[in-house]
Amino acid sequence: MGQSHTRYQPCRLITPDGRERNAAIVIPIMPPPPHGRALVLMLHGAGGSAETVMSSTRWGQLAERENFVVVCPDGTASDETRPQNFLRNRQTWNSGQAFSISSGEQSAEAKAVDDVGFLSALIQYVSTLTPINPRQIFVAGHSNGACMAFQFAAARADLVAACGVMAGHLRVGLASLSSPVALLVVSGDQDPFAPLAGGPAGLKEC
Repeated sequence: MGQSHTRYQPCRLITPDGRERNAAIVIPIMPPPPHGRALVLMLHGAGGSAETVMSSTRWGQLAERENFVVVCPDGTASDETRPQNFLRNRQTWNSGQAFSISSGEQSAEAKAVDDVGFLSALIQYVSTLTPINPRQIFVAGHSNGACMAFQFAAARADLVAACGVMAGHLRVGLASLSSPVALLVVSGDQDPFAPLAGGPAGLKEC
């Protein structure tokens, strides 16, 4: 997929658990629709970042063309005092995954990072920048970000209209959702990081 040259605005929030969190936001310059814009949260995989998602996908271009908002937030780095790095200081999500590259002593899960609270606050913040249609809030993710998308959609079904994920596991209960959430899942039958049949990942990745 070609690189996007869309300009995005950075965002920094202090979240309910006291962390300073970052995100990249694209808001089209055209006027919003009468009922507000749709909003898409796109969550990177373990070791990824908001910047890499924006630079390696066409989400920003699509948002500008179709007049919706796209938000690419950052997970939490292993060492939160240093810049993230794919190999040496990975960013992860607290998605409830055990025994994966997304877990470990310095992972977001081990540190009990409130990513559900962060994403909820981020949606609220974006709604102060531009009108958002509350019936058109969507969450998407890849790998560890896919697992976080599942987690967020289950925890905040009152906010999320639909969830679209690639190469991630669903490890949260869906029996008691507060409201229906549409779901699109893309998985590969040769993917060792997210086995189609479930179970432990061959390379300890989700």
